[in-house]
Amino acid sequence: MASLFAVRVRAYSAAHFEYSESITLPWGDATAKLQSEYTGGTDGRAYAVTIHCEIHGVADSLDDAQRRLTPVLGNTLSVVALAANASVADPLVLAVHGLDLTEPQPFLGYQTPQGWDWFPPGRRLIDAEATHALIASLILNQDSGLLRQAIESYLQSRAHWTPEQRLLAGAWEFRPLTTTAVLADLTREGVLSVA
Repeated sequence: MASLFAVRVRAYSAAHFEYSESITLPWGDATAKLQSEYTGGTDGRAYAVTIHCEIHGVADSLDDAQRRLTPVLGNTLSVVALAANASVADPLVLAVHGLDLTEPQPFLGYQTPQGWDWFPPGRRLIDAEATHALIASLILNQDSGLLRQAIESYLQSRAHWTPEQRLLAGAWEFRPLTTTAVLADLTREGVLSVA
């Protein structure tokens, strides 16, 4: 029997939402919320080092919830990385649990590094409104498979953007650049609408 479950993840990010900002997105039969986690540094100030995401959705079991809902958050973080032009690491699952309080619910929890272990914090801010609009448009556009693959390749290029791995980063950049060129040509020819 299907029940409502929650999956919570965190991912190290080089860009963050303002302290009080968050994004809430409907995703099919689920709803996801993203916001930055601010953690205290050794100087007593709060720094954003990870993005926390939580999704509530219907699943048949705890395992089904983790298998089906966790990738949705990973895919959403790929688009956040694109919108912020910053690297966002693969998410680590924190907890998966049932939300129906009328009966005991299963719970699965994982240990991840403490916030201060993720330093240095990123300094780039994410434009929450523009990021929300980009993610919402991808959710509504069912024919965005090629674009989603390009976004994932872009995320991989950002993850390898270090002096030692720039050649690999360039290889990952090839797909998003060629996909964008093809989409621009299709839009110019009137085959594809951007509205």
